[in-house]
Amino acid sequence: MITALLAQPESELTMTGNKEAIPTRPLLPLFHGDPVLLSFEDHSDARLAPVPGFGFAREAIAIPLCVGEFAAAMRHYPIVFAIDDNASPIALIAIRDNLFIERDSSWGEGSYIPAFARRYPFIGAEAPDRTGQLLDIDRASDRFALVTLHGASLQNFQALHDLNAQRANERKALA
Repeated sequence: MITALLAQPESELTMTGNKEAIPTRPLLPLFHGDPVLLSFEDHSDARLAPVPGFGFAREAIAIPLCVGEFAAAMRHYPIVFAIDDNASPIALIAIRDNLFIERDSSWGEGSYIPAFARRYPFIGAEAPDRTGQLLDIDRASDRFALVTLHGASLQNFQALHDLNAQRANERKALA
């Protein structure tokens, strides 16, 4: 079953152990239910709600990695490569149950947290003209709020955009 899940292109990876949900859900990036292009004009009032933890990753069995994470990730997880055109690197974090997510939704103490999980609800997307990276946000996330909250303004995320661009550059270098 893991091979079947990992054989899809990274943009379509489900990477969860929930076999019943796979055929009925649209193919979306891991963890994301409604990714949209982050626009400062459309989302100027949006905030990141202060939702702690990684409960969104509870059903994940694998999480994409970038090459720069290998040294830290290999100390905690086996690294496998998807059967796709890019041989995308993936940290295998579960076989049946994800034992790295604690009951309080925190990541297991002392364990490396892959960047893909740390940056959620954000995800990088390639520009339609393939000249750069855009930043998407998951509107379905409980971390995304269009009301005024005591959260971080979305306009302060240049560093996250840079991380997504770095990952894209690493993937291109490996291709």
